[in-house]
Amino acid sequence: MRTIFIFLCLISPAIAQNPWNVVTINVLGAVETEVRGVNNSGEIVGFYRPSVSTCLQVPANPQVPTCTTRGFKIVNGVLTKLNVPGATSTAIMGVNDSGDLVGFYLKPELGCTFGIYHGFIWYYHQNFVKTIDFPGKTGFCGSDVLWTVPMGINKKGNVSGTVWSAVDGQPSGGFVWQSGTFHVMNPGGSNSGVYGMSNSGKLVGTTFYTLDLIPLWTGFLKAGSDVDFFQLTQDDTFTTAVNDASDIAGYGIYGNGFFAKHIEWGEGSNDATEVQPSFIHLMAGQATFPFAMNEQRVVVGAYYNSDGILHGFVASPKF
Repeated sequence: MRTIFIFLCLISPAIAQNPWNVVTINVLGAVETEVRGVNNSGEIVGFYRPSVSTCLQVPANPQVPTCTTRGFKIVNGVLTKLNVPGATSTAIMGVNDSGDLVGFYLKPELGCTFGIYHGFIWYYHQNFVKTIDFPGKTGFCGSDVLWTVPMGINKKGNVSGTVWSAVDGQPSGGFVWQSGTFHVMNPGGSNSGVYGMSNSGKLVGTTFYTLDLIPLWTGFLKAGSDVDFFQLTQDDTFTTAVNDASDIAGYGIYGNGFFAKHIEWGEGSNDATEVQPSFIHLMAGQATFPFAMNEQRVVVGAYYNSDGILHGFVASPKF
């Protein structure tokens, strides 16, 4: 671990009358920075790409990095750099209210050209890293190009995530990990990923699904036995964040960031009447990718500007 102080800078609103206060996060000396998690104490986590970094795919998908990365955690303005012991790459994807972290790491392995990717839970205050790998997925060794990518963890220690395909850069199945067991979670079909989970167990993600006769990547919210599907103006939609009030956040395929307030409220009994979300733009830059949110509606993620570099951000609502 390495601890340094971080300087945060307030950027200009990306759009007129921006309903968000946006702060940019750049790790000093890094090529790119992504903020991937925030808890209710305001701790934020993510990863950065060092100045010298190998990439399996160029350009890289901002959702799941294939470049060499290092993790970080920021608490009260102090940044601590983190790397799973023995790993050549660490991506921290989420944090819960206890400060526990989830993500994935790359570790060298004899007989595997690129090493093996593993999912992990980092019980931070016990300084214990637990590897969690979806059964039957070898993490990019041999002919298997799938690896386990935990995306979020709630206060109960339950983990949401996806089995990720390195070949086509898309999810190949969603899961929830609970008490040592993986549970398959594919609300709309096998091409699904579970990207966010609230403390009460509400889930959001994306699936390739036909809505209104249009097959697209479609966002979903699963609350108990009820599942709602929605698309952002008939655009591929990736829903990445949810809280207990059913506020959601995510983005369209071109980085059209969005937020929607408690989308389940106002529906009829037993969901007889489905209410489509009323989306609020969330644009930190020219292309914006929200990834996580807390109960105070603080949203974190990454954005591109004309420099073509990913910058992390923290956005607080004015509403």
